[in-house]
Amino acid sequence: MPGRDASDVLCLIERREAVLRRVGPVEQRKRDLSESLSVSRSTVDRAIRELVEAGFVERGEDGYVRTLSGRLVLEAFDRFANRAEDITNAGNIIDLIGSDSEFDIAVLDGADVVEATQTSPHRPLGHLASIIERADRIHAFAPAVFPSQVNTYHRRIVEEGVTARVLVAEKVMNRLVSTYRTKTQEALSTDRLEIRWTADLPPYSLALGETDDGPELGLLTYADHGVGGFIGNDSPEAVEWGRRTLSRLWEDGEPIPIQPADD
Repeated sequence: MPGRDASDVLCLIERREAVLRRVGPVEQRKRDLSESLSVSRSTVDRAIRELVEAGFVERGEDGYVRTLSGRLVLEAFDRFANRAEDITNAGNIIDLIGSDSEFDIAVLDGADVVEATQTSPHRPLGHLASIIERADRIHAFAPAVFPSQVNTYHRRIVEEGVTARVLVAEKVMNRLVSTYRTKTQEALSTDRLEIRWTADLPPYSLALGETDDGPELGLLTYADHGVGGFIGNDSPEAVEWGRRTLSRLWEDGEPIPIQPADD
């Protein structure tokens, strides 16, 4: 494989993927490959020659077998293809985040992706609310707030004993100390809610809920008309990224300027 860079390898696997998959760990003759793939013998000859030169296939006693390098590069190709598909499927949602925002592709790996539509504009918000409803502990940040979210957090904290740490943008903080002052004070008075604010938040909401089934991550994006979409994931990699992001932003937050309600 000397002299080949990553782009060369990618092009080779794209061209010869079918042959490399069919060769496998069991020796295959060219004639059998041609018949099973329904391609000409000359096509198989060229494919085998290129794969042997790359080190992904080698000749055995009775045919050709895939090498360890061949197996690993095929696995890497599959991961790339799957992640490219994940990005494509969530493209309309993640494009709302902005190209300079911190984001880990692990969040998309096997994720539940829900895009807002004209007929179901609030469906993504419902998926994020589902995590909050099922969680015993919540750590979140939000650059925007909806009345339904305030009501859900208030009920879960005040009436159902959930604990939460929430970091909000300055404009959200202003609404909490004015429009939602009473509910915010009541939730703070339980000592189960901490709220901080910051002038610098990513353009999406992120919530990490500790549920009976384990930690679960929910991300909500915004469009000009309101909610853009939801991405949910409970994989260890996605959850760990969420924990790091939340912890880093939380440390930069300031206490919200509102006191708990009097007993």
